Amino acid sequence: MRTNFIDIIRKEFEDGQEITLKEIYDKVSEVPNLQIKESEIRHRIRSAIYHLKKTNEIVRLGEGKYRKSA
Repeated sequence: MRTNFIDIIRKEFEDGQEITLKEIYDKVSEVPNLQIKESEIRHRIRSAIYHLKKTNEIVRLGEGKYRKSA
């Protein structure tokens, strides 16, 4: 099963609240049936966040803090 990290992370921003990178790591690591090493999970999360920033879906508020764009 291929996990789409962009969709998983997109759901975390639905409420419009601020979320930290650590909180995203913690929530994604709770997804059942992930058979990927922790280091690769973190890499995929950072890559998905970069994509979401590039497409203006989220904004960076500071060191490791993000929020959904208005």
